[in-house]
Amino acid sequence: GSRTKNFQTPGRGPRISIILSIFLGIWGSTMYAVAGWIEDEISSRYCLLFGRIIQGVWTGGQQAVEQAYLSAAVHPSKRVEYTATL
Repeated sequence: GSRTKNFQTPGRGPRISIILSIFLGIWGSTMYAVAGWIEDEISSRYCLLFGRIIQGVWTGGQQAVEQAYLSAAVHPSKRVEYTATL
């Protein structure tokens, strides 16, 4: 018979992580955009700072989650090819 390797289809964990990272990015971007409309200078700076921090976490986290999701969803023979193109 043919020899095929079993691989797992991604469960709920990676999908939830992707959705949460998208919402985190939206939240950080919204804080960054709203900071210019806040009249109080100190509050505006903190909103800008935290918005940028959240965007940074989102950007780094999103890439890791996408690679983990692809490594679970793609056949083992294509994993390197697909994760390298991210």
